[in-house]
Amino acid sequence: LENIQLRAPILCPRPETEELVDWVVQDLRRELGRYGGEEQPPLRLLDVGCGSGVIGLSLAKEFPHAEIVGIDSSEIAVELSTENAQLVLNNKSESNAPRYQALHVPASHYTNVDAHAHTPHTSKEPYRFGFHHVIANPPYILPSDMKSLSPDVLNHEDHNALCGGVSADGLDIVREIVARLPEWTASEPQADADADTGDGIAADIYTARVHANSYCYMEVDDSHPALIQSWLDGTDEEFSGVQFVESGKDLSGRDRFVKLLIEHKTPPA
Repeated sequence: LENIQLRAPILCPRPETEELVDWVVQDLRRELGRYGGEEQPPLRLLDVGCGSGVIGLSLAKEFPHAEIVGIDSSEIAVELSTENAQLVLNNKSESNAPRYQALHVPASHYTNVDAHAHTPHTSKEPYRFGFHHVIANPPYILPSDMKSLSPDVLNHEDHNALCGGVSADGLDIVREIVARLPEWTASEPQADADADTGDGIAADIYTARVHANSYCYMEVDDSHPALIQSWLDGTDEEFSGVQFVESGKDLSGRDRFVKLLIEHKTPPA
């Protein structure tokens, strides 16, 4: 992206980040291409671990009708991605809502359903979800690999954005993300003139999903795709409704990406 700003301790985008964006762009072009020259359906994307905003903003440039929300546990990352949105986008949609919005909240707290839903730096209003797809570049480096990182990375980049947690497999944050996917992609409320709540969202009125399926695209360590597939092929209720689709290789031939399907259950008539 032209004009994007970077500063420590926020991670500098890696080549793999561009590869992840390319995969998402190709899939979305195929999906949206079914509509031909007709008006494009709504497209809401969630960028988990937004950092500098490079993933979400790249997708916003590629799909001008999309509305994108980025979340990050780092307040500095949220400030930086918000600044970058002003630099690279005309950051308003046709409805005059921001095309890109960054929220200071970790994935584990981005929920409306449990005691973790709200922390001091979040709004007391329910979060608006209804995302069609999720893109994530979470911390995933194994704790045992942290000491082998180059001094440039260790001395200047946020360790919380690099290390995947305390578990030996480096998958703590990835587990949190996968567990939240069904909630994040549930059908969103539909605006209604007779039931407006003040933000254009009507309570208890749900729209039929235009996008038949939701997917999560995620960058991971090359040891992770097989482990993630093993969870999702198992019987763990924590990951109910999420299926492993495929892994993707980086330019070096390593399995560095996963694509997951989030099932949408049709409500009873």
